[in-house]
Amino acid sequence: MWNLFLVFILFKIDIKKTEFMKKGWAESPLTGITPSRAITFCKVRRENLSKKFAGVRLVFPSGSLKARSNDSDYRFRAHYAYSWLTGITASDAVPDSVLVMEPNSSGHDVLLFIHPRSPRNTDEFYRNSKHGEFWVGRRMTLEETQTMYVIKVVQIESIAEFL
Repeated sequence: MWNLFLVFILFKIDIKKTEFMKKGWAESPLTGITPSRAITFCKVRRENLSKKFAGVRLVFPSGSLKARSNDSDYRFRAHYAYSWLTGITASDAVPDSVLVMEPNSSGHDVLLFIHPRSPRNTDEFYRNSKHGEFWVGRRMTLEETQTMYVIKVVQIESIAEFL
């Protein structure tokens, strides 16, 4: 009986904590986003690659977080091929992103699949240590990433439908 009572109390506390964590966060829009200077170089690299692999779907994953110890990871560093073709480096790189070059009649369509910014009205914001802004800092939205790197950006969850 006491166990059931304790579970009920902890559940009630968790609901209150969840509601508390969803409120009161200041907005943090990025203003003045301009295209990266690396875009012209990356575009030429992708075009050259497209000519060499005409009609072939090309997939470049950014890589994943690597565990340092049980509860912490090394700082994320995207795979060099991903960075070389997108221009996305350092803190702008999101783990588990994928660059896809889909063949078409004139070369390739370039799509970037990334995990979107964590919404502050869900518990992912503070509970997800891999993508939650509370833990890893502010990431760019899909639109901000598209503006900065001039690549069509799509939410990573839709990659299964695409492939």
